[in-house]
Amino acid sequence: KSGIGYWGVYHFTRDIFTYISLRSRKHNKAIQKVAEAYAVLIPLFLVSIEFYNQRSDIVVQNGLHMGKELADPFEIELITNLPTQQNSDCGVYVACFAEYIIEDLPIPVANFDVDGLRARFGILLWHYGRNKQLHGKSSESEAPVAPKKTRGKKRKK
Repeated sequence: KSGIGYWGVYHFTRDIFTYISLRSRKHNKAIQKVAEAYAVLIPLFLVSIEFYNQRSDIVVQNGLHMGKELADPFEIELITNLPTQQNSDCGVYVACFAEYIIEDLPIPVANFDVDGLRARFGILLWHYGRNKQLHGKSSESEAPVAPKKTRGKKRKK
């Protein structure tokens, strides 16, 4: 969450790409501020846990890392050619942006059918809930709470 009551998607490789469906100076500034904190903290964290030493698939001498120190802040890019929300419905946009990013697909601008996508998510959630009912499964948040451990009985004075 961006700090102004609005959701966005951050995707990072060696840079941070920000995806938001509501653009204005105020929103862009708030999104930039959040991204700047992560742009500094994430590289420092990755270096401190020796992330790059544990990954043989990441070549730090070329590509995205070329000419940069591992702890250097990430660059930030605001992706601007995106569908824009009309009715304070950023949730469906954020979910769709994330899905397109995960699937490595371009986000459609002209044919972004927010009502159809909202209905699709509703159907997916209904199927998920129905399958849980049919198979007697529960989510972690629905599982019974473990009893609290006690250290023994209190002594009477």
